[in-house]
Amino acid sequence: MAAIGLALAGITIGSVVWLRTHRHPSARPQAQAVAKKTTTRPKAHTSAAMAPLSRKGDSTLMSSGHRYFKSGDYADAEDAYRQALDQDKSAGEPRFWLAMAQTRQGKDFRACRNFEKYIDNFPVAPHAGDARKQVVQCQAW
Repeated sequence: MAAIGLALAGITIGSVVWLRTHRHPSARPQAQAVAKKTTTRPKAHTSAAMAPLSRKGDSTLMSSGHRYFKSGDYADAEDAYRQALDQDKSAGEPRFWLAMAQTRQGKDFRACRNFEKYIDNFPVAPHAGDARKQVVQCQAW
């Protein structure tokens, strides 16, 4: 609360530390410790739990898959997405788009399995809602 009041008054933490070190010479070690604490940053987490919600896979394969998909060449799009998925089995984007390409080709059973895997691995990913709708349609037939 005091820091907010100081910030509103135009006083920065650096100036407070400077004032403490120059007013009270005995407070210098404490002020340096405060300055060190404010400049240290936490280490980045590299665990799998901190992975993005929907990992992209190989971008060149994904872009070629999207190009095939948009042009209506769903078989080549399926191949490109499958190659991207083979490179990283835990990637979400290739699995979703693989299922979409399979749906467009009438490979409904395979598509449903891939949609379900996508939802299981990435329940809050950007395409999860669309995948859930597809699974509902799969369950209808």
